[in-house]
Order: sequence, then C-alpha cells, then structure tokens
Amino acid sequence: MTTRYVLDTNILTALLRYETKSVEHTTRAAAANAEILLCPVVFYEALRGLLHRDAQKQKQNLLDYAAAFIWEDFDWADWEKAAELWAALRSQGMQVGDADLLIGVYAIQRQAVVITANEKHFLPLGVQTENWLI
Repeated sequence: MTTRYVLDTNILTALLRYETKSVEHTTRAAAANAEILLCPVVFYEALRGLLHRDAQKQKQNLLDYAAAFIWEDFDWADWEKAAELWAALRSQGMQVGDADLLIGVYAIQRQAVVITANEKHFLPLGVQTENWLI
C-alpha cells in the first residue's frame, strides 16, 4: 500500500522557506513514491498568510507545490465525520481548533499521516502524525 501524507500548514510553510529537514523528508517521501496530499484548509491558511505579507516568491512556490501535490476537495463524508468527531470530543470536555480538526479528518478519511510540528494538536483525533522538522 502506498503511504499517504497530509502536510500541516507549519510543514508546508517550512517547505516554502526551504528549511532543510522538511525538504529532505519531502524528497525522501517522493523518492519512495509516497502520495502527498494538499488539504484545502492548509492551502487556504498558507495562501492567506502569503497574500497578507505580499510574499510573491513564496506564493509562486506554494502554487508550484500545489500543482505537484494531490488535491482532493472535502466531500459530504468528510464534513459529516468532522461534525461527529467534534461532537464526540466536545462531550468528553475536549476541544480541537476547527482547522486542526478538518486537517485531521481529511487525513483520517484518506488513510494518511499528518505531517506536523504540532503533534499534540492531533492527539485527540487519533490520527497518525510525524514531525518533518526534526
């Protein structure tokens, strides 16, 4: 089975800055024929920040990555799973930010690993994580 990865915004931002560890991990994943998915929420978070800073070079880098990564929009089942998971966590007294919840559900539904420097954000979701900045 092909390994699938979903990058969190902090990892995508590290790639846009050509941070060594993130580039090395991404290169290894690509060489191993892993699939790297670009979650729409991550694209949105990255793009809005770049637009705010008028970072044209990084914006072009983002668009280049977007063309190289796999794009799948959210579907009905994703939204339903997100709502169910939010309600279940809330009844247990836990709260996860909407962006992290949606990124986590996106990965769960696609049987992918979330690549993040904020692994603790995804713990309540039960999603597998890796940190590509170490």
